[in-house]
Amino acid sequence: MTKPNHKKARSRTILPQRATKKRARSQNLVRPAKTLETQRHPALGNGKVCYIEMPALDINRSASFYKAAFGWHIRQRSDGATAFDDGVGEVSGTWVLGRKAATEPGLLVYIMADSVAATCDAIVASGGRILQPIGADAPEITARFGDPAGNVLGLYQNPVGESSPGREIVSTRVLNAPRELVWKAWTDPKHLAQWWGPNGFTNTFNEFDQKAGGHWRYVMHAPDGHDFNNHSVFLEVTKPERIVLDHVSAPQFLAVVTFKEQEGQTRITFRQIFQSASECEKMKPLCIPANEQNLDRLEAELRKMS
Repeated sequence: MTKPNHKKARSRTILPQRATKKRARSQNLVRPAKTLETQRHPALGNGKVCYIEMPALDINRSASFYKAAFGWHIRQRSDGATAFDDGVGEVSGTWVLGRKAATEPGLLVYIMADSVAATCDAIVASGGRILQPIGADAPEITARFGDPAGNVLGLYQNPVGESSPGREIVSTRVLNAPRELVWKAWTDPKHLAQWWGPNGFTNTFNEFDQKAGGHWRYVMHAPDGHDFNNHSVFLEVTKPERIVLDHVSAPQFLAVVTFKEQEGQTRITFRQIFQSASECEKMKPLCIPANEQNLDRLEAELRKMS
């Protein structure tokens, strides 16, 4: 085996340890933005995981799969072998023929993703299979997939932190209704469809499975007749305190909704966390007034429900 070629690596990031299921929400761990902290060379040192050999049935097919699904850099080594650098240039490797695929999760390698939900879609579109969907390790955001050779690997997404400076839009309101009623307005699709969206919008829900890993597919009908397809995946549903979902259709963002009792009323906080500060700034003129209209409509629906 030739030594890993670190000269080709482009950037570095330090990956967090996988959290336990009892991880406290107060830890300020946030989903990584697209622009990661970089250095000129990868970190080198004793004990570093530096090289991976992956079984393959067809090297070109495996290389194309990982490039399409994860953005890995594919290159030719000096000996002519096809090699890869991972998405941040920290780990290198190659594909090998004639070796049995890791079809059972023994030593399980996890690949980080900005969005596990969106990456699952990319994996399927690129010829892979989802073997364990989001939700099996809740509240951890993970999934498992099989690549074209049958190797089983995992996906991991950083948990949502308490704040994401520069990348989030926050809307807060105290609603004159008990928390149980507000929770019902958010989780009963018959009520949610009545108030979701800015003024004048109506909704058609095609799928609504509000549990970790469940999908929410719907069409928003604008007053001018335009239709907008939406797809979200629920990452956390903690009754009656918190809902986290990944809006995987454009514009992509995480939504975190918290419900806090306040002297018989409910303080609701709605956070939209975008992947970059520039995307957040671009969406503010649209989202800030739309979110306020959304909360106005929620208040009107709560009055009907009371």
